[in-house]
Amino acid sequence: ARPMHCSIARHIAPEGACCYTARCPQVSQEWSTRHDRIETSGYISGACPVCGSCGRHLLAGDDRVGAFTQNGAGRRFDVRAAGFRCDRNSEFGGVTATEFGLAYRFAEDYALSLAIAKGFRNPTIRELYLFPAPTPTLEPEHLWNYQASFQFRPVPRLLAWITGYYSDVKNLIVTTGSYPNLKLENIGRAFNRGLEVNGRLRLTRRIRLSSGYAWFGSNNPAPYVPANKFIYSLDVDVLRAFVSFGGSRVGRTWTSTARTTQLDAYTAATLKCTVPLGSHWSVFTTVDNLFNRQYQELDGYPMPGINASGGFHVRF
Repeated sequence: ARPMHCSIARHIAPEGACCYTARCPQVSQEWSTRHDRIETSGYISGACPVCGSCGRHLLAGDDRVGAFTQNGAGRRFDVRAAGFRCDRNSEFGGVTATEFGLAYRFAEDYALSLAIAKGFRNPTIRELYLFPAPTPTLEPEHLWNYQASFQFRPVPRLLAWITGYYSDVKNLIVTTGSYPNLKLENIGRAFNRGLEVNGRLRLTRRIRLSSGYAWFGSNNPAPYVPANKFIYSLDVDVLRAFVSFGGSRVGRTWTSTARTTQLDAYTAATLKCTVPLGSHWSVFTTVDNLFNRQYQELDGYPMPGINASGGFHVRF
């Protein structure tokens, strides 16, 4: 599912956002202050004179105002985040998004956080009018998200956290079909719930193990969203190189909103080796689908068998 305008879901711009607005003081004004571990920011913006968009919106006639605050760590009980955001769109009307989060630290290595947030996303111009699947009847996505997380470090080498969430989603935009017969549609209302468990364990000074498991349930699941997923990674520092072995186990997924067919679950693994060459250069090689599994992430598109690639990084 694509991210929406919601701090819980992270602020991510829809593709194709106008770069002019970020540089135009007549279009967007932003401010930020910090005092005693509390950071507050806000913005006021209007329609871009070049493309008719503003900030992360792509339709003419957008106006927005918002303010957010985030408290740094230090106290036992904190307001981690609080804010609001008002948007008006000439095509879809106005909407106000809010967020509020609390955190309570039981001890130095044990903390509980609670958060609630409202998110939204207007259809982009590409989704409405452009190739490959123009759909001018799309409606905006809306979401209320509630989540709780518990983070703990029972021993210095182990960090773990558990997150549970519940989301009320309206008009999620999904893509179905296969090229050239792609189709965009709103799937109506969905009540999603999930549980995520993650951990990082440092076995020795040079060996680290990371893993995570996610379970997802919904009365109206979007296509290609697995009901469960397990990921893992073993990272080893072998003095003059870094070796990483990782993989995932992905559960079955529906291929359409009609939920008549499913893709099989699959397991994939990757091996990567990175060798630093001085302080600015490094070379790497990666082997994907290490065990040559046959699987599909999208219906009708088999993934490649075992394959390798290589390259280099330069840091200036």
